[in-house]
Amino acid sequence: MFELISGAANLLFLSAAMAFTVTFHLIGTTHLDPDTRDSVYAVHGFVSGFFRPRCDYTGVMVPFVRDWPETVQRGDQEEVLPPEPDVTAGQAYIFTQKKCDNQPVERVLLVDADWRAVTRIADGHTINAQNFYGLKPEQRPKWFDQVVARIQRVAPQSQVAQEALADMATYTEQIKAQAAAAAAASGGVAASAPPEASVPSPVASAGTPAPTTAQANSFDRR
Repeated sequence: MFELISGAANLLFLSAAMAFTVTFHLIGTTHLDPDTRDSVYAVHGFVSGFFRPRCDYTGVMVPFVRDWPETVQRGDQEEVLPPEPDVTAGQAYIFTQKKCDNQPVERVLLVDADWRAVTRIADGHTINAQNFYGLKPEQRPKWFDQVVARIQRVAPQSQVAQEALADMATYTEQIKAQAAAAAAASGGVAASAPPEASVPSPVASAGTPAPTTAQANSFDRR
């Protein structure tokens, strides 16, 4: 179990410094059943250039639903669409590791999503992942808590899910430590605001239906 750090004042400059997007391409083709939503798929991609080392990113892909109301503009009128908790809205991506040439593995927390329910994600698919903690709270994906909860439900049957959760917890602790060090360096006191969101325990509570068997794909690097 881990908790997201709050958007307290002493973290604002960290968020600004961490605001970035990474564009890379997935390696390998993933076949999935978008209606089997309690599933976790291993994915990884790479980014490289003539003047920079190759970096590989690994993480997970998880189907998600729109479980929140959405306001859309139709001409001059606004319409509020009710949640659709039983309809797969797309696939969420959470990348948790980065490995560049001749460098140790780094923990990251990069997020992106495809807003389409498909059965196949092709090799070379482009990801434009954003640093989760570089986003303001209101900019963070609304599916995030839902997807993490799905990963936790699948974790008892999936090594891929377990590793993703461990990476996220490690990275969150690193960000907390950076925030505390920054506050100390500036002579301030680390904020003690309550976390903005808590992620449920990976162990399903009593009465919760058992999850379906996880579908975890792994790809060989090129």
